[in-house]
Amino acid sequence: MARHDQMARLLRVARELSASKRGVALRRLAERNGWSLRAIYRDIEALELAGFPVVREDGRFRIAPESMITAGEGLSPEERLALFVARQLAGGVRDTSAGRALDRLWNRFEAARGRSGALFPEGSSPLAIRSAFSVDYGAHRKTIATIEAALRESRLLAAEYEALSTGETTRRELEPGELYWDPSLEALYLIAWCRLRGALRVFAVHRFREVSLVDERVTRRPELTSRTALRHALRLWRGEAAVQIVVRLRGWAAREARERTLHPSQTITRVAPDEVRLALAVAAEDEVLRWILGYGPLAVVEAPPSLVARVRRALEEAAAAYPPRAARRAARANVGPPNGNVGPVKTRSARDDDC
Repeated sequence: MARHDQMARLLRVARELSASKRGVALRRLAERNGWSLRAIYRDIEALELAGFPVVREDGRFRIAPESMITAGEGLSPEERLALFVARQLAGGVRDTSAGRALDRLWNRFEAARGRSGALFPEGSSPLAIRSAFSVDYGAHRKTIATIEAALRESRLLAAEYEALSTGETTRRELEPGELYWDPSLEALYLIAWCRLRGALRVFAVHRFREVSLVDERVTRRPELTSRTALRHALRLWRGEAAVQIVVRLRGWAAREARERTLHPSQTITRVAPDEVRLALAVAAEDEVLRWILGYGPLAVVEAPPSLVARVRRALEEAAAAYPPRAARRAARANVGPPNGNVGPVKTRSARDDDC
């Protein structure tokens, strides 16, 4: 298609969306005009990037009638900085509807100010935010859009999901509850009721191989929220009953523990000048095990006995993987956290269906 034909279609789409109060069904619009549905979705993305306030409601699209915001009007420098920081922190959810809305808002401000009046010229922000080391969700936009539609319309999802721990792909029917972004794991998850397992499960969005809407309405279960589902989780893995975990930490691990709140249930007791005892009530020993192993010899588990045995076995298996000469060389090395402030290595792992 010639470029002027593409522009003509884009303008027609913008006009249709602007003229409709109820919203336009894109498939019907494509069929009426002989257009490709994929091309119209690209036009919608182009309109959003240009700053048009595209609204999605019940599978229909429209352009909100509000006028473009005059950039800077009523905004203090601190408020412009707050918007900049929010957009940087939201990098991991950029491909969700909320992330796209934030991009649109940013683009509307910058477009109204003009190129010379950008909110923050490159390198001029007084506060820097590291880009999220997250999954690239660009390849999962269709999956995210389908999940969001299911949440908006209270629809059942049909899904194919690949578990990380086994590599097995299973077909499931899911009653969606909540999309959840975990900042420590830097990944997006769906909390849902899984009819295959007959239980609540947490699914990594990027491990769905296929999702589609089912023509069945479901009632939102109250337990399908992160506040309820993850109340006993250390990070993400969940269990029904919390267990009292007691770990003795020394050196930089102890100092880091005093600086941070790992879990709402934690208590910290100093037992020596450079040693603390950390107690917390969480479920899912597998996730706790990975966290403890990240501290190496600086963490010693005191309870429960089952976790003590698992840590000892894991450390013995790790030691057996190194030849004696390499082990002696490693023992002589002065190993510590880079810059003295980096804690245990984060992992993105799964157990059966979860995560």
